[in-house]
Amino acid sequence: SNKSLLAYALTGLLAYFIFTSFGQYGTGVKDEVLRESNLAVANLEQANESLKVLDFESASDNFAEAYEEFSNAGDSLNFMGASLTSLFAESLDKLGTSKLKSAKNLVEAGKLLAEAGRSMTEAVSSLSETGIILDIRIEDQKGAAIGSILNNLKKSLSSSEKKLSKASALLSDVSLDALPEDKRQKFKDLNISKFQGLIGYAVEYVDFLESFIGPPAGGGIKKYLVLFQNDSELRPTGGFPGTYAVVTFEDGRLTGFVVDDVYNLDGQLKENIVPPKPLQHITPNWGMRDANWFIDFSVSAQKVMEFFSKEAGYEVDGVITMSPRMISDILKV
Repeated sequence: SNKSLLAYALTGLLAYFIFTSFGQYGTGVKDEVLRESNLAVANLEQANESLKVLDFESASDNFAEAYEEFSNAGDSLNFMGASLTSLFAESLDKLGTSKLKSAKNLVEAGKLLAEAGRSMTEAVSSLSETGIILDIRIEDQKGAAIGSILNNLKKSLSSSEKKLSKASALLSDVSLDALPEDKRQKFKDLNISKFQGLIGYAVEYVDFLESFIGPPAGGGIKKYLVLFQNDSELRPTGGFPGTYAVVTFEDGRLTGFVVDDVYNLDGQLKENIVPPKPLQHITPNWGMRDANWFIDFSVSAQKVMEFFSKEAGYEVDGVITMSPRMISDILKV
């Protein structure tokens, strides 16, 4: 009938209109997504340059702008995907939705990487503030400030860790065929696991730091013995400790740093302790100066702590050694 013919004609015109419109729309979306993604990558590169000169504030802003551009690209892709899904549910594969999915994954991963970068920048900024721990001037609020720095550091690292893990999962589901040939190698070279490993080390460091200085709020007192070892006089742990220091942390901040000659301390020893036989031609009595006799550092450190307790009259929580060569290596870095 005429009505049926009209219905078929209208359906055909509508189908033609939809395919034509979405073809043009799809091209526009592609161009827009590319533009926004390129801007996002440019901001990531600028963030890298800012970090090189320790400009944390600018780097954080760059990461935020990258996130915004990736978000815009994601919104465009999501709208396109929803439109295609609702209209052409049975022909998705033919319409290239595997590429669309890969594009979405890339954009979403970009957002996560930008967020992770911003969190890492905040972590490095917090780390740079931990120097307050070694400021020996007494301030009432310093303990609270240190606690805040460490908490911010842990939060930022945790956030980065989660974002990188999600980004890694998304990128693992990206088809190389969906990428331009000139970008495929760069994609293969993207090693998120390296960053995850670095964050893992950083988390371990923060845990160690907090344990080392004691919790900032009511953390009590931590004391450490530092042996300044002269590596021109050979000893199993790296040199003869002619000078030592006692470092004191209270509520997470440095409150004391005393340096003295090891012979002054050994002169306080009331008992005569016979040294190991190979040391007897050097000295008739054993003291802290020669206690680093064992090649196993933990055994030498324990023996040093025993002598220190006898000579100083109080105990320390650990032993640290330093040598001129170590300082030289640090300066090289």
